[in-house]
Order: sequence, then structure tokens, then C-alpha cells
Amino acid sequence: MKMKTNWHDVFPKNNLQDGYIGDHVTLCEDLPAKHFLRKGATFYALGSKPNPEFQHDSEAFRENPDYLRLRVLPSSPLYAKLCASDTNGDCTLP
Repeated sequence: MKMKTNWHDVFPKNNLQDGYIGDHVTLCEDLPAKHFLRKGATFYALGSKPNPEFQHDSEAFRENPDYLRLRVLPSSPLYAKLCASDTNGDCTLP
């Protein structure tokens, strides 16, 4: 992972215990392998836009075709899980 200093908050927010918000949060490298695939994990559908509302990436990511984006095919088991088809077989994922 590359650390970009200009992406960091230049005014870190204090917490109520003489530290900063986010102190002692588990680092990604310290999480168990494939933790995001475990039962109970949550998924946020950010939409089909390359730079959706809740994701704030550099303009370089948004316009660069070399950066791969996940594409879930309707024939895949993941699509079936995410889609949650109704009784007509129509996908209910917004």
C-alpha cells in the first residue's frame, strides 16, 4: 500500500481520551486472511460509477483504464448471493 501524505487529514480529530480518532484501530495487515469473506461480513454497494459518492479516490484512479474494477457476471455464484432474486427471478440489488 502506498501512503500519500496529501491524502491524509491535515487536521486530525482529537478523541476524548487524549488521542486521535482512529488510534488503536486494527491495521489492514493485522486482520485475519480473507476476513471480508467470513459469515456476517457486510458489503456496501457503492454503485456502478468508477468514483461513487462514498469513495474518494484520486482523479488518476477514476480516469485510468489500467486500474481494474470488479465486474460480477450474472452467471457467477457471487452475483446470485448479492442479487437476492425475488420470486420472479429479478435481481433486488439496487
